Amino acid sequence: MHWHGYVWQGDGKDVLPSDATKRSNHPMFAGAGQLPYVVNHTLMKPRSFVKGTWLKVNPAAQWLVNEHAQLPPKMYPVPDWASTPEERALDAVERLKSGRSVVWSFWLNGARYVDMRVVCCSPTDFNDDIPCPTGV
Repeated sequence: MHWHGYVWQGDGKDVLPSDATKRSNHPMFAGAGQLPYVVNHTLMKPRSFVKGTWLKVNPAAQWLVNEHAQLPPKMYPVPDWASTPEERALDAVERLKSGRSVVWSFWLNGARYVDMRVVCCSPTDFNDDIPCPTGV
């Protein structure tokens, strides 16, 4: 089992109007910048979308924490689960260990939106028919 990291950040007004391109059956899905609704379909995006690949859980979770730390201020209210980097990392580690993916999405000040993911890439109940985008 291994994991791939993805991130998309953009103008919030682009989130809903480009809704169709977030579906894997849309002809422009592969090239659309936004990440798909179905998390395991993120593995169907081109290799260039992959921001990192990890063979161990802790570095994958730490990548999410580091990406989150670089974000501009989030809109309020901040969700209760987003209290500390340590708690976010522990939650991510537990989810990743169990073969699940982790998605952190936030509205940012200035009506911007960010979608960060670490997607489990190996045969699972969710993605056994999707090939690895990097060939790991």
